Amino acid sequence: LQQPQQRKHHRCMECYPGFNLQEDGSGCTFHLNTFMPEANLFYLVLALVIVLVVIFAIIWCACNGQHPHQQRHLKAISSARRHRHLTKTASWNLYQQQAREWISPFNNMHTGDFLGLGAALFYNNICFILLVSLVLYTGTYFLYHGHRGERVMQLLQTQDAVRMDILDHETLLPTLVPAKIVSPLHSCGDFRPEDAQQVFRNFAKAKCAVLGFLYVILVLLSLAFARFQVFWEGCFDKKHASMSDYTIRLSGLPKDDTDEEGLLRWLQDEFKKASPGDVWLGRGGIGEVNQPVLDLVQGAKVEVHSVSLCYDYLDQKEKMDDALCKMMQIAEARMEDSPDVVDMQAAANGMSLDEWEQVQRNQALDWFGEKSPNRLLSTGEAFVTFTRMADRDKIFRAYSRGLVQLQHPLGNGPIAMHSIYSEPPNRQWWHMGLSEADHKRRLLWFSCKLLLIVLCVQCLSTLPYSYFVLWPYSVTGTGASGLIVTIAGILLGNANWICFLSNYLTAEQVGYRTKDRLYNFVFVSNTLVVFWLTGWNVYTAVRAVRGQSRFAIRPQDYFDMVMASIGNEVVFTQTLYNMLMPGGFFVGMIMIAVMAGPVPFTTTTLFSKIIYVWRCFPPCVLKVFKALLPYAPSTLDHYPTFNAEKGLEPWEVPICGNYADQIVTPTLCISTLFFASPFVCKIFHGMCLWACFSYGYFRWMHLRYHKTCYYFGPSLDILANHAWGIPLSVLAAAWCAWAMRAGLLAEGLGPRAKLLLVCSAFFASVALWLLLLTILVRPWEKREVVDEDRNVTVEETQSRSLYNYLNCNPPYVLKCKYFLEQPLEQPHQFRSIRPQFSRSDSDGSLAGDHQVVTPLCDTGIEGVLLFEIGKQHLFLNRSQRSFLMSKGIRSALEWETWYEGILSIGNMCAGYHEEDFSDSGGEETRAANARLDDEEPHHDIRFRLNDASDDDDGSWCCSG
Repeated sequence: LQQPQQRKHHRCMECYPGFNLQEDGSGCTFHLNTFMPEANLFYLVLALVIVLVVIFAIIWCACNGQHPHQQRHLKAISSARRHRHLTKTASWNLYQQQAREWISPFNNMHTGDFLGLGAALFYNNICFILLVSLVLYTGTYFLYHGHRGERVMQLLQTQDAVRMDILDHETLLPTLVPAKIVSPLHSCGDFRPEDAQQVFRNFAKAKCAVLGFLYVILVLLSLAFARFQVFWEGCFDKKHASMSDYTIRLSGLPKDDTDEEGLLRWLQDEFKKASPGDVWLGRGGIGEVNQPVLDLVQGAKVEVHSVSLCYDYLDQKEKMDDALCKMMQIAEARMEDSPDVVDMQAAANGMSLDEWEQVQRNQALDWFGEKSPNRLLSTGEAFVTFTRMADRDKIFRAYSRGLVQLQHPLGNGPIAMHSIYSEPPNRQWWHMGLSEADHKRRLLWFSCKLLLIVLCVQCLSTLPYSYFVLWPYSVTGTGASGLIVTIAGILLGNANWICFLSNYLTAEQVGYRTKDRLYNFVFVSNTLVVFWLTGWNVYTAVRAVRGQSRFAIRPQDYFDMVMASIGNEVVFTQTLYNMLMPGGFFVGMIMIAVMAGPVPFTTTTLFSKIIYVWRCFPPCVLKVFKALLPYAPSTLDHYPTFNAEKGLEPWEVPICGNYADQIVTPTLCISTLFFASPFVCKIFHGMCLWACFSYGYFRWMHLRYHKTCYYFGPSLDILANHAWGIPLSVLAAAWCAWAMRAGLLAEGLGPRAKLLLVCSAFFASVALWLLLLTILVRPWEKREVVDEDRNVTVEETQSRSLYNYLNCNPPYVLKCKYFLEQPLEQPHQFRSIRPQFSRSDSDGSLAGDHQVVTPLCDTGIEGVLLFEIGKQHLFLNRSQRSFLMSKGIRSALEWETWYEGILSIGNMCAGYHEEDFSDSGGEETRAANARLDDEEPHHDIRFRLNDASDDDDGSWCCSG
């Protein structure tokens, strides 16, 4: 508060709570800033400290020398950068010489199988959000720019109305409208309260009608969109062949039978006995055929391609992951003829590669040996993959009709057969042995743990930040600023990041068998957390409006449309608009792209070089830095390539988290329809821009920023459709509120009864939406789909996906690598992961540099490789891999490409040379590249699509 002391000078007599009066009375200071130094002084001291630290590091490095293994570690960091590029989403095809191709951001994300069906449905949902935004913007635009809306806006801007705000300070105004003013000066102005009340009533009736119309339109649009998503799911599945189209899941197998080949032969004999009749081409295979459809392979014998047993190894997961890590490192090192890239820990223990592999063989013998006390048992389940889709449908149809009854000779009960809708990379094999009861207990325990983490983080960060910083500033009508606010903002951002990270880590521990269900958990928990954080920000905005208002607005004043209530509604919606535009709509997503990419990339690179290249600090300080290094090894002496790659890996494509914003943001925008304010229309205009921006933003993020992650199922979109009832119900509640403000509903009820009626409208709308979605759409119902190309074999499908139910099964990969007998002896040849499905006339190896391009699904160095994102290039033959490295693995649309170019300038100045990706193969690679350059203009390499027994017409296909 200020009081004039002289004609032109004022002194502060009192400050708002949370602020301290300065000694000379010239102003007020935020109380936390009194304990902090001035910002300029703080930044000056910080810069001085950084300079001193750098000088100390240079002196220490000059006196003690750099790390003795710096060249190895530089190569590990270089390999990690290459690995980061290779984890990005790309198109792979083993039938082509250029096996890896970047996916253009301008490709059709709605029909292309780049990240799975879930990604296509996600982009459909963004388009739907844009349509909803346009509908709401159009409705509110005509409402607020129509005749009644303009009168309301003019009334709010009238000077006489403004004077009414200060009439009799805080006593008269709340009870003034709609009462009349009896005064000799009543006719002096143009403003009359009774006229204002009538204008507001007419506007309330118009808005009630508009909201009712918008609700009906949006419900119909939402139902149509939900039906369209179901239709699109069928179209997508019909167009793209997947491994689930060839595979069934068996349960009830004896757990002590872990012989995959024996099980394959037994199933092959049992399926030969089946007589399924007409071929049913549906994916589910359990319905009736309206019109019999003949397939080219009808009448042919059913051929089982492979069998993948599920092992119960949850208690051995860490050891198995470590063994797989070592296996992949050794395979890549031998493939590149770079044994120094192999795990440094092995070198530290004084073991050669062969000795280290012998350790792994002993471990595999302990896991898979018949007489081993620690032998791994199966879960009684297996994935059976057929060569053709029709084979799978034949067997499933015969089983559904009771023509196939499977009973294992060693089993005590019948074997059940199930359809599957999840692909191998999304199968969490270590949880396959978890019982349903254990899963429920883990779900309850870890959900409570997640809730406790979120509450603790919020109570220790968000609440203190709001109570001590935001709320004191909010009542003054100004924004928080200063050094303490900057520090608190950084801590708050990290705290929120901990909440979102805890969601995913908790979901991984719950025990879901597939990542599709894991993503559902992340979506639900992430949506609740975003709702909490958004609600907290809205509450802060409400406190700001209440702190700046001189009148205590009651619920009855809202329903009676008191002038002061209308004024606060305008201020509140303006605050929300300033919060959303551009911060909530755009700045947040841009900051995510910065804080989740360049920042961790820079810090990880800096810490890894400080510790394992320059070694420019004492060991005690290096240990502190190592604690900040992601995936840091246990020693300061060796930095394994695996740790470097994991430390620089980008985020996985977070569609499960992106869906939360598409529920929370529309809900927040629609909630402004409760109020009378011209900013409502502006908010929906910003929502339209946000939807357009999101469409392009996520294309770039998913294709050039994030690590590849597959979303094969529609469950995320189905959950999002169910959650869409929340913004629809907020709209229904707003319609109910405006019906009462217009005097059309519950005119004689009190304010509490009216609030209860508004809440009832919300929950009734939620129930109505769920009922309509269940009855009219039936999204969870599995529908039968006829694939367009029934002649595609499983080998051709694998050549594009690179994965199957064998090379994604960790125990089976280790079993083949270190336990089962290997048929081939040449160490650098590529061959089948296991001769389950090999034929005598197939050629699975490349003996020379001039070999033709052969489809090499399930191949790997020394016969075995695990499918892993970022390691797909290991499935390529030598010429394909050389071609890939010669053409480069970077993209101009990756921020890493430009950032690494800048860092390379610093390396040149420092005298370091980090190996370029295209030079990793030495002279042999360069020679192969030269030959490939000579052959490149021709592109006439041909190969057979199938074996002669499968393709009698002798069709050929050209690669490239």
